[in-house]
Amino acid sequence: YLEDNLFLVIVTIACSVKELDWADYFIETQSPFLAKEFLTDTILICQSMVHFERKNYDEVLKNISQAQFKDAVHTLYAKLLQMQCYFELDEYDDLFYNLVKSLTLFVKRSSYFSEPYKETIYHFIKYANKLQTAKLSVDKKPNNYLEEIVGIQNIIKKQWLVEKAQELK
Repeated sequence: YLEDNLFLVIVTIACSVKELDWADYFIETQSPFLAKEFLTDTILICQSMVHFERKNYDEVLKNISQAQFKDAVHTLYAKLLQMQCYFELDEYDDLFYNLVKSLTLFVKRSSYFSEPYKETIYHFIKYANKLQTAKLSVDKKPNNYLEEIVGIQNIIKKQWLVEKAQELK
């Protein structure tokens, strides 16, 4: 069997280097080697990551809603993707801010994640929240979020945050 966390990491790396066709092929050909317990959730999350990179945000949200998450890692991946989709889509502002609160509590209460890893998630939540607020702001004041994000070493989904900060410059 292939461990589900390793499977997620492989697809994450493929998506980060924009090898989306390769990621699709990997998911299709290697998913039979996943343990049945996490098979459906892992496939749905991995397909959602590929859909996200292709900017198919509605498909991501549909996939996430179909999953029955059985562990903290799958739940975290799904919530982070969901937050990014809410950021990208119009008229999801309230859901975005509600997810910021619930994700923060989820991470805080989870004993599964180490404190240093929790810190990387908190940094993501903090800057995604700041960028969302700046994006919705009526008075478009200059900000230094790009420099702040670039300067942080321990943050997940940094590449996406940098892209969004550049768009708001």
